[in-house]
Amino acid sequence: MLYHREGDKAEQTSPPLVSLLDLKLLLRAPYAVAKERRESRDGYNTADGFWTDPEGYFDNIVWPNHVQYHRHIFVEGDVEAGTLTEEWGPQGKGIELQSGYECMEDLLRWASGRIADIIVGGMGFNY
Repeated sequence: MLYHREGDKAEQTSPPLVSLLDLKLLLRAPYAVAKERRESRDGYNTADGFWTDPEGYFDNIVWPNHVQYHRHIFVEGDVEAGTLTEEWGPQGKGIELQSGYECMEDLLRWASGRIADIIVGGMGFNY
């Protein structure tokens, strides 16, 4: 992920570059897929050691928090199948949402294609 902090020297010296790299892509996975992915992992390496999810962690903690912190960007709060609100979509804050769930290869192809479109288009090239 590329990002910058407010006030960084890069932002002050090359605003066109910063705006060129400001692409907001949301890769969405349905509940069942997200749960299967989370539960198929043995755990996570953390600064304090190895974390293993306790029983019910996805259903009681992970998914409810995901819904709570993302529902405001979707019409009717539908994080699984809803469309982005006007405020958060491409004409608002500029988030782009892939259409439907796809395999990882398709998601990567879509995301990298969007990145290439923005960079090449922003530089004035046609390909």
